[in-house]
Amino acid sequence: MLAVLSLLGACGATTLTVTGSYPPPLTSPLPLTATLLLDPSFRNYVATPSDDISMKIGAAQTRMIEQVLRQRFTSLTLVTTQPETINTDILLVASVAGVQIGTPGETHLGIYEVWIKYNLEIRDSGNTLIAKWFMPAYGKTPSAFMTSEAKAVDTAAQVALRDAGVRLVTDFHRIPAFHYWLAQRGQDTAAAPIISAPAPAADDPMPASKTGAATSAKENTDA
Repeated sequence: MLAVLSLLGACGATTLTVTGSYPPPLTSPLPLTATLLLDPSFRNYVATPSDDISMKIGAAQTRMIEQVLRQRFTSLTLVTTQPETINTDILLVASVAGVQIGTPGETHLGIYEVWIKYNLEIRDSGNTLIAKWFMPAYGKTPSAFMTSEAKAVDTAAQVALRDAGVRLVTDFHRIPAFHYWLAQRGQDTAAAPIISAPAPAADDPMPASKTGAATSAKENTDA
C-alpha cells in the first residue's frame, strides 16, 4: 500500500496520498440513528506538517470514519453540508484540528511518527450541541527500515487512522456529556464493544514540543 509520491523539482518536497484499508469493526451498534457531516474541507484535506512534506489524507480519513460509524449506529446518513432539518437522532460533525509529523532526525529513533487531531461535535435532532470531543490519534512506522520516506509517512499515517477508528469504537460512547445524554434517554451503553481493527501502535500523546505548532492545510478542490 504505497502512497502516490511525487518529487517536486529541486526543492525536494514530498507529496503523498495516504492509502490503506480500514475494515469495519465488529461491534454492537448504539440504538441511535445518526447523520454524519463531512464537508469538502474534511474530504479533501491536505496537511503540510513540515516544509517538505505534504500529505493528502482527506480520502483515507473519510473512508475510515464512514466505515467505522456505519457500524456504531443502526443507520448512518452521509451529508456534505449542514442539513436544514436533522432527521436522525443525532448529527455528527467531524473536522481536523491539525496534523503533525516526527521524522527520524527529530525522534533519533529512525522512525516516522504521525499525530492527527480531530474535533467531533455531537448535536441532537434539534441541532442543540450535546458534546464536543477532541480526539487525538497516533501512528508510527513499525520498523526503522522502510524503503522510502513516502512509504514510511504513509504507513505511519495509516496506523494513526486505524488508531482513530479504534477510539471511535471504544471511547465514543464514553464521552461524559454524550454518555449523560444517552442515560437521560434510558439507553444502555455498558456493554464493551469488540473491535476487529488492529490495536494502535502506541497510545502516545502529542509531544509537548508539538502541541503548540499548528499544521498548515489546504482544501483540494480538484475532483
